[in-house]
Amino acid sequence: NNGSVSASSSYSGGIAARTTKNIINCVNNGNVTGQYYLGGIAGSLQNSNAIVKNSINNGVISTTINSGTVNLGCIVGYNKGKVVDNENNGNYLLPENNSCFSYGYIIGYDTVGETGVYNNINNYGIE
Repeated sequence: NNGSVSASSSYSGGIAARTTKNIINCVNNGNVTGQYYLGGIAGSLQNSNAIVKNSINNGVISTTINSGTVNLGCIVGYNKGKVVDNENNGNYLLPENNSCFSYGYIIGYDTVGETGVYNNINNYGIE
């Protein structure tokens, strides 16, 4: 993806807004703006067998809302799957009031916990 993505719905991603499928060898160069589930590659990875692999985010991820439960990640916003061999060169922007937000340079909110697979992930975004 080389264009900006702006969604008025709950899910927004540079490659996929919400998916149960694998995302492999993708690059997002665009900025992503949306509401609750936002990711540079996927806003929400909804399947425990799904994988985001060998993908790169170069965009800036931001939300248009100031309240509610927001899951924002430069690779995946809301994760139920596997995140392997990815790179983030982008950044995220948050509103001043972000007390209910889950955010990160790789994953915003992860439901997998200790059973998750996370290998060879590099972050070069601005910290």
